[in-house]
Parts: sequence; C-alpha cells; structure tokens
Amino acid sequence: MRILIYIEPHPIRDSMVAQLHVANYFARMFMAAGQMPPDYDYRLYSNANILTTILSEFPSVKDLCLMPTVAEQALFQRNLVPWLERGMHEWIALAHGEGLAYQYHKVLADIHARFPFDLLVHWGANGAVDRFCNDNGLGRVTMELGCTRSPYNSTIVFDPNGVSGSASPSLVDIADLRTVVGSKGSSAELDLMTYSGSAGRNLYEARFDYNAALDEQIMGMAAGRRIAFLPLPAHDDPNLQLYSRFSTPTEVVDQLLPQLTEAGFFCLVKPHPAMRTRPSGGAEHFRVREVIFRSPSAFCIDSQMGASANIRLIELSDVLVTVASSVGFEATLHNKPVCVLGKAIYKPSNVFPSLDDVKSQRIFEQDFDNRYKHETGVLRSFFLDAYLVPEKSAFDLTVFTDRVRQLSGLRGPAAEIVQSIYRQFGSAGRQQRLVQFDRQPPSSASTPTKQEQDELLANVQARVSALLNSTSWRVTRPLRLTSAKLRGVDYIDPREPRSVQEGIRTIERIMSSGSWAISWPMRLVEKGWAALRR
Repeated sequence: MRILIYIEPHPIRDSMVAQLHVANYFARMFMAAGQMPPDYDYRLYSNANILTTILSEFPSVKDLCLMPTVAEQALFQRNLVPWLERGMHEWIALAHGEGLAYQYHKVLADIHARFPFDLLVHWGANGAVDRFCNDNGLGRVTMELGCTRSPYNSTIVFDPNGVSGSASPSLVDIADLRTVVGSKGSSAELDLMTYSGSAGRNLYEARFDYNAALDEQIMGMAAGRRIAFLPLPAHDDPNLQLYSRFSTPTEVVDQLLPQLTEAGFFCLVKPHPAMRTRPSGGAEHFRVREVIFRSPSAFCIDSQMGASANIRLIELSDVLVTVASSVGFEATLHNKPVCVLGKAIYKPSNVFPSLDDVKSQRIFEQDFDNRYKHETGVLRSFFLDAYLVPEKSAFDLTVFTDRVRQLSGLRGPAAEIVQSIYRQFGSAGRQQRLVQFDRQPPSSASTPTKQEQDELLANVQARVSALLNSTSWRVTRPLRLTSAKLRGVDYIDPREPRSVQEGIRTIERIMSSGSWAISWPMRLVEKGWAALRR
C-alpha cells in the first residue's frame, strides 16, 4: 500500500513553517522505526521550507520526502499573504473546499502522478484533500490533536471523515454510541485515574487540592453564586471559525456574559494563551479583557496560567460553557455539566445541555444530572477506549500503520463508522489503559490536611494584615483607586471591611486584574516588602 502523508504546504499565520511541529512528529516516527513495514511505501509531502528544515535535523528520512516542484513551491510562496487582510479568510475557505482549493486539487493530482498513493493521511481540515480523494476513490484519514491534553493523557485523533465538527462522533447521536459501547458507560473517577498523563493518580488527588489564594479569591468574588467557567478559543481557531456561530472570542464573551450573569452565575473567563503569540491575537486579547472588566460579575483568569490550573478551575466551577474547547471534554472526567455551543469533536447529539438549560439552572435538577452523567459515561467509554490514541502510541510506526490501514477501509454512515471503530479498537484500548494504571507506583504526594490548609490561610492573612498597615500600602492607594476606576467598580478601602479575608480578596482581585502597567507596582511593592520581612 502506498501512503502519502500530506503536511499542509499552504502558509498559515504569516508563516511557511506553521506545520513544522506536525512534520517533526512523523520524521521522529520514521527515524525511530528504522525499517518500514513490509508491503507499505510511505512519502512525506509539504512545502520546501518545512521539508528542508526536517532534513537538516533528520537526514535519514531523505528518501521518504517528496519535494514540491519549482512551480508548486512558487504557488505556495504566492499564497503567503498578510494573515489579517487575506490569509485567514483564504485558509478558512480552503478548509471548506472553496477559494484556493482548486489550486491544491491540481497539486494533489500532480503528486499522485509522481507517487500513485492509495491512501492519504493529512492533519487538520482541508477541503481540497476531501474533494480529491472522493473524486478519485482514494482512502483518506484525517489526524488532529485529541480532546485531552497535558496534564491529562495527551492524545491524537485518527478519523476517516474529518476532525472537529466534521469528525465521525460529532455526526451521530449518543444512542449510536450506546449501541456498541453498552448502556452502562464508564465511571468518571476511574476514567480520571486511568487517563492521567505522567502524573498518574495525582490527577485524581488534584481534585481535592486547596489553593488558599485562588480558592478564597474566587469563592469570595462569587459570594455564594454558582460559578460558570468559560475557557475561550483562540481568535483564529478552526473550531471557532468553521464550526460555530461566533467569529471572535470577543463576540463570545459579549454575548454570553450578560446572559449568564443575569441568570445568577458568576463567570470565570480564561482567554486562550495562543492569542498572545499569534498574529493579531494581542489586540483581540485586549478586547476580550475589556469586555470582561466591564462586568461586575465576571473575572478574567490569566491566560498564561498553566494547563494544570484548569483542574482547579473546573473543580471550583458549577458548570463549564465553551465553544468547542478540549477543556469541555476534560471537564466530563470531573463529572461537571458542560454546555458546548459549537460543533465539537466530542459532541454527538443529545448529550450536552443547551445554554437555555444552563440559564434556567435545570442542569442542577437530580433527574437531569443523572441522565447527563450516564450519557457522558457512554461518551467517555467510546473516546478513551477506542477513539483517542495516546500520543506516544500514535507515532509508533507499527501502531500508526495498523490504525490508518483499518480506518482507510471504513465507508458509509458515520454511525456505522463509530461502531466499527469501537469494535476494532475498544476492547484492547480499555485493557491497555487499565493495565498501565495498575503498573503505576503509588504517589508519594498527599492532599494537605485541614490543619495544613488552615495554616496556609493563616499565613496569607498575616501577610495581608501587615501589608494593610504598611507604608507601601498607603503609597499604592492611588494605583488601587485607578484600578477600581478602570474596572468600573466603587473602591472600598480594605481596612474597613468586615474581616481580613475581605482584604485578601480585594488585594487578589486588584493584583490579578487591570492592565499590567497598573498592577505591576503593587506586585513589586508586595514582593519587596515580603523579602524584607523574611
């Protein structure tokens, strides 16, 4: 069998090497394998920028690289246009099979003339690939990052239909999964323990961690209200642009915050960290924060907080509302209700509550909660046992070859495809994760006792009490007044509150919000004061 691995040659985000990390996955896989499986012939195709970089680091894969012709490379270079003005729109159209798709359809025909492949494996959405394979009766398998990331088990998706809102599970009803998985489903607690990353069982224990500063701050601001956690997509995320009714993260928060806060929720909003590094992301990040700060019932979580912080945010929240974030699926491992507004890879019909269900707070009714936990148990059984492939296994050449070979033959309705996937991979996948879990050594970490937690809180209270009485606190009062003004709230001097804990919450709110220019002097003073005190 001849297999072409098509690594997107089209320029993305003002770069010719945006898919270099994908090429690295495959180059390492082939280098580690050394010898190709018998009866299989592989080629890697991309633009010259990516393949030249790969060959400089992995020269042993030279014979596997199918370099573009001069005309093809010239075409790719011409398509490198400003991302904001044209690039992103052309990329979205290409994913839909429109716009530049006809150019890449011809490129694929030329590649096939040089290397008559039987199966095409590609990464992400690409309408030209879909059309070419359908027109010529060729097999294709689409790959993408899975919906669990570190500190959970990092995974990869293989699907014969597509990824994100075009993936097979997103095209079926939960009843189709229940037919093959069984009606019982899987326990969230067991799934959390058996689908952790290198931390192993610590992820289950992390549910019960107590972070004095974070927990007190959030619970204090919520003031008894239920908490909704909103992890935002990046501004140019395909899930946002291709599979949702929203066009920007600002639009997401602008529409959702009024509805959720009026329904009695306090909202924790976390912008996507990629917005700070991708073209035009900084401006969009600023607009998102501006909308959040206008709401007295919302708080902006620092986007640079590590992924492990999401565990605590999920645990503190009562519901998670997302467009299609992988955090949504991860929240099901914690038995949290999740409202998915877009077409997510993990969203078959009749599983997740609607926004109206959230606003009416019907999701907290016992009957609704029982049905939801049952259905998400079925969903997790399919995904964790059969559909998601741990990253280390996905790029083992033997596993990779077997996976794409079996998937390439799947045709027909999505319901039949997902059932075939579970029958082929489900039993072995479940056994593998249970065996790996049993082999893990016991964790040496332990959850802090109530006494240790009280001591942590007492230390924070003592530190804040001293700060309130210090000269530095009086000096920074203008900064605090300005910060309150920008956030549109009345300033309350923390020396007047009913308790020192109110002072703690005020300090943490100020130090975590507003622009960096306003909050950094306070951070600096507080750190300097703490150093002198030590």
